[in-house]
Amino acid sequence: MTPSPFSGKRLVRRIALVAGVLLLVTLAAGWLAVRTLTSDPRPYFAERYEPLAVVQSEDGKLENGYLLRDVRLTTSGGLDVDITVKRPASNADSLVPRPVVLLLGGHRTGRDAARLIEDTRGMTVVAMSYPFHGNERAKGFAVVKEVANARAAVLDTPPAVRVTLDWISSQPWADTDRLEIVGVSFGAAFAVIAGALDDRISRVWAIHGAGNPYLLLRTNLEPYVPTGVLQGVVAGLANVAINGPQLAPERWTAELAPRPLIMVNATGDSRMPREAVMTLYESAVGPRELVWHAGDHVSTSKRELIRALVDTVFERMK
Repeated sequence: MTPSPFSGKRLVRRIALVAGVLLLVTLAAGWLAVRTLTSDPRPYFAERYEPLAVVQSEDGKLENGYLLRDVRLTTSGGLDVDITVKRPASNADSLVPRPVVLLLGGHRTGRDAARLIEDTRGMTVVAMSYPFHGNERAKGFAVVKEVANARAAVLDTPPAVRVTLDWISSQPWADTDRLEIVGVSFGAAFAVIAGALDDRISRVWAIHGAGNPYLLLRTNLEPYVPTGVLQGVVAGLANVAINGPQLAPERWTAELAPRPLIMVNATGDSRMPREAVMTLYESAVGPRELVWHAGDHVSTSKRELIRALVDTVFERMK
């Protein structure tokens, strides 16, 4: 009698073989996915950095002695960049070039960060919104649906900065020899990357920023994810999803030299571990400076802290 192919040891061996094949396929697919998600972003940056096609500018509004104007820049490839320009009203119609500060604030503040700068010291501030087209306030499992939108926004931000620089450089009020970029919190890493990609930026400021995206993600997950193991898993997955291994700012600082990197950080920052701060600072090979001040992480509700940070940055610019 011929034994059944589904009996005894034969069945066990077949199940083991199938399971082994499935495991290998899963591992190979996972490896390919990780390689794809963490590939060099430079080709994508170059592809998305296209010429300006449309500029939509709203009428300026006078607020506390400043002229504020909202502008939308659209490239030939359909990348939209929303900015707000804040200039002293006394110089609103003048063609005298003034130093320009390109400001990248928190991920929710965007171009509204221009309104948080009460005194520009005679300089022009251009604040940019991140090109995110999803639900910024998603919570729980709804966050999963926004992963693709978040990744697209992260990868589109450096090209968006360069498009903004193109527009600024065409304006008669811009002193293109004194064009500095200030990245605050979430924006600090993008300021470093943009500075590495575009040498029109004369100096890079990282305010309450740091390196090591995995450590930053894990630290900021602590209030929301119950165990250390789960925090590590979620942070690791999120880091891969946003291409953190390639976009870690410490990978880009060498390309800033000989232009300076200035970091301003808080000694009691609960969101930026000192280890991550030092990772970014120590990666710089050109002129660098790290300024410490007391307190916690910056937020839009801490107006006195914002004033102190603005004073630190703008007084040095002068």
